[in-house]
Amino acid sequence: MHLGLNAMNSLVIAHALFEELTGTDVELLRKEEERSLLAASYARRFVLDRHQADLAVAGAMLHNVGHLALMSRLPAEYHATRSYAAQHGLTMEEAEKRRLGVQDSAIGAYLLGLWGLPFEVIQAVGSQHASPETLTVLDTSAVVYLAKALVAEAAPADSADLVALPDDLLSRLGVAHVVRAIREERARNQPAQGRSVS
Repeated sequence: MHLGLNAMNSLVIAHALFEELTGTDVELLRKEEERSLLAASYARRFVLDRHQADLAVAGAMLHNVGHLALMSRLPAEYHATRSYAAQHGLTMEEAEKRRLGVQDSAIGAYLLGLWGLPFEVIQAVGSQHASPETLTVLDTSAVVYLAKALVAEAAPADSADLVALPDDLLSRLGVAHVVRAIREERARNQPAQGRSVS
């Protein structure tokens, strides 16, 4: 029961937050909510104790808060940073750091801290762009990292978040089988390329 209530609370926070940050852009709201819900569903697949699982689902659901804040509150800077990343062959995170002096993950963590979310959720959102070498145990931060990466894999052409999930990371965390199962399910459920989806 505890997990369900906290997950519902995170869903309500996420929805309210996305409505606030996206304004009237309904398509952006829908897309970001879908990404959040998909990340949360992936986070649920990793085995953690009940409390950590709850926090990981919340962190995965809210992982893109900083990205959304940049897109909605500083759209010109966001688009200029995206162009800069493409022109210089950088990730969005590298471009954000160079151009803005801060990454979207730090902005998201700051906002979640202001809103009083648990430290573990704030830490997980804030460290989502960490190097895979820093992830040594399967905890809330590692699960948010994995869930975010799996979401980015699901829509690589539409995502500035694409990161590799190296085999040594998956082995170190003991999650290779979970990631493999998610990828296989996603492959089975994707429509055949070239076929329209209505």
